[in-house]
Amino acid sequence: MTLQLDEQNQAIALTDTMAEAGRKILAEQLCKMQQHEDGSRTGEDIESVHQMRVATRRMRSLFKLLGMYYQPKFVTKYNRSLRDIARALGYIRDLDVMILDLQEFQSTLPEDVQMIMESVILKFEKQRHKHRLKLNTLFDSKVYAKFVRRFGKFTVKPGQGAIPIVDEEVPYQVRHVLPVILHERLAAVRAYDTVLDGAEDETLHALRVEFKQLRYAVEFFKPVLGASADG
Repeated sequence: MTLQLDEQNQAIALTDTMAEAGRKILAEQLCKMQQHEDGSRTGEDIESVHQMRVATRRMRSLFKLLGMYYQPKFVTKYNRSLRDIARALGYIRDLDVMILDLQEFQSTLPEDVQMIMESVILKFEKQRHKHRLKLNTLFDSKVYAKFVRRFGKFTVKPGQGAIPIVDEEVPYQVRHVLPVILHERLAAVRAYDTVLDGAEDETLHALRVEFKQLRYAVEFFKPVLGASADG
């Protein structure tokens, strides 16, 4: 069952609680994930796997960013399912990229060497086919159907899974908390200023992850950030 959203009621408001804003973002990303399921099944367009995987990543990033506003059992349960889906998609996406790169390289080789490269590409295509069968088995499973059904209900029901607000003097609305969150994400990136010279690959990768977390945070709340979000 594909999630259907009422866009008018899904718009993030500055007076939303952070949990409510997160719920709306999760619902949007779940819709995007489901929209690319059929394409991921067939493999006719490799962008389907990529876009479905991106949606799962964004949902996991949302839980990392706003997880403290939800009951832990919800975050743990749904995050685990999203991780498993992302992992299954990731195997195929990595092979998609590798095969494309090899095909591009193959076109630059002499004809006799191209034939040798073709056998290498064929082996990776067979691996991709096996992983796609596993992915489709996951999609057809009761576990996946149960996740989509329950997570869908979670994302469209206001207040579902949110930690109750007991002290309204503590910041909890988007307009109160978002500036702090964005500055924290920016600070996490800027903290690498002192270690970039001669940095190892692991450090650069960690910085890339922090950049991605910052970018996702800005993208999530672009509707209330206005024109400044693009910059």
